[in-house]
Amino acid sequence: MDRCNLCGGTEFTVVEDHGAVRVVRCACQLMFITPIPSRGEIEKTYQDNYYEPWKQQEAGRRHIWTRRLRTLQQLNGRGRRLLDVGCGDATFLRLARQEGWQVSGTELSAAAVAQAADLDVRRGEVWEVKLPGDRFDVVTSWHVIEHASDPKRMVAELFRLVRPGGWVVLATPNVHDYIFRLGYLAGRGHWPSLYEEDERELHLFHFSDKTLSKLVQSVGF
Repeated sequence: MDRCNLCGGTEFTVVEDHGAVRVVRCACQLMFITPIPSRGEIEKTYQDNYYEPWKQQEAGRRHIWTRRLRTLQQLNGRGRRLLDVGCGDATFLRLARQEGWQVSGTELSAAAVAQAADLDVRRGEVWEVKLPGDRFDVVTSWHVIEHASDPKRMVAELFRLVRPGGWVVLATPNVHDYIFRLGYLAGRGHWPSLYEEDERELHLFHFSDKTLSKLVQSVGF
């Protein structure tokens, strides 16, 4: 049986039952699917066809990345070393490089890494690529932690990699975003499901502000 990634517990409440896969809530309130897929199953999700829709959305995505980069520049008073964990096709890293950042990335998808051959992008989970500690002024991870097989190990590695006084910026959907859920209900006539078989976006974990805060604090932040 899967253990809770946050507290190690094994006593769960079933939130959604999809037969072979369930979405459960631990007593610590973290929600996740069980069983967690194998590494091979996770990698299979992020092949070439996963990134095809991104090409049609390029203008909108560049606008989002530009806005996020502007926010980072306001946050970070000194230092220009940036690591993006789960960097996808590396559009964000290229924009940052144009603005003078020294950029590096990690990415699980072989298809995405192949598109970033002009950059320092290492393939694998962030804890597998063996980057030196206390190195980066800013570490970002945009909508990646919910896809990670081991979020606690991931944030522990981010804590090791960021320099003292640096910034770690995590973005992830908020499972308690009731405005989104009500909008979805109004538009589609039913509540959004936390798991759908053959769903393009494989969300393994569902965080709230409280569970994400507990997670990062548990590793030293």
